[in-house]
Amino acid sequence: MDRTNATRKRSVRGRRFLGVFLKSGLFFGLLFGLLGGGLTAMLLSAFLSSRGIPLLPLWMLIPLMVIATGAPMGLLMAVADATMTRSTPEDRLDPSGAVRQRITLEVPLPPEAALEAVSRIVFEELGWAIEKRETGHLTLRTPASFRSFGEQVMVDLHPTPDGSAVLLYSRPLSFLVTVDYNKNRENVLRFRELLLERLGRVQRDGPSDEE
Repeated sequence: MDRTNATRKRSVRGRRFLGVFLKSGLFFGLLFGLLGGGLTAMLLSAFLSSRGIPLLPLWMLIPLMVIATGAPMGLLMAVADATMTRSTPEDRLDPSGAVRQRITLEVPLPPEAALEAVSRIVFEELGWAIEKRETGHLTLRTPASFRSFGEQVMVDLHPTPDGSAVLLYSRPLSFLVTVDYNKNRENVLRFRELLLERLGRVQRDGPSDEE
């Protein structure tokens, strides 16, 4: 059993390391490689042309720059993520390292009551800012921390035959973020746990059928 658990842990962390490496490497490689490679190719082309030197296939600089910048940046981000999430249990990690997280749960309350429970969690437990409140919807913002500049959390509630479906969605404030050190995953999991705990208190403190 211990060997099976150890293998599963290595698998989760290995998949996450590879996922962060590939995503970060591709993003930064394309961002800096295309800009740097394209600019270098243009400067070299102008320099060589002014001296009558035959032009080389300068377009080859672009993929070389993509690899030269993407590989080290991807490795740096993957190592940083692995270090920051070392103490996080594997069942709370997203194996792919995705920075956008979504989770849905069913609650035995109508949307209005569920929205009130969600609002109380935000005020009393989390301290997140409410940016927008509409019927069946909340847009929240988490404070900045040493792991991120903050996230946007959206809560949507839809009526179901037995109560409400609550959709929690958390993403970084900036689209440039490729590594969140599991922050968005923790946002939705903590929100879900607090909501279920709140609903348990509501059910216990609610009206009883006992005489």
